[in-house]
Amino acid sequence: MSYSTLDQAKAALASLTSTGDALKADLINLVKQVSVQAQGVSANATTVLYSGMVGDLHSSNIIDSMARDSSVRTVDKTVAADLLKST
Repeated sequence: MSYSTLDQAKAALASLTSTGDALKADLINLVKQVSVQAQGVSANATTVLYSGMVGDLHSSNIIDSMARDSSVRTVDKTVAADLLKST
């Protein structure tokens, strides 16, 4: 199964009952199934990878200014990112 919405991924996370090493394996398996398709971007969008500082400005601040631009694809626009931010 793959999870294409945040609600699906959160429900799958909530249903995990294992512990210890089994839980680690279950979490890895869940993460592998969460969508990394960028939402709200055009098919020919430019993928922007970012990290760290650009002069005195953190690169995430620059990316935040591009959030609504459908011609820019970033990990921030994926269900996987939404899941990480929500927990």
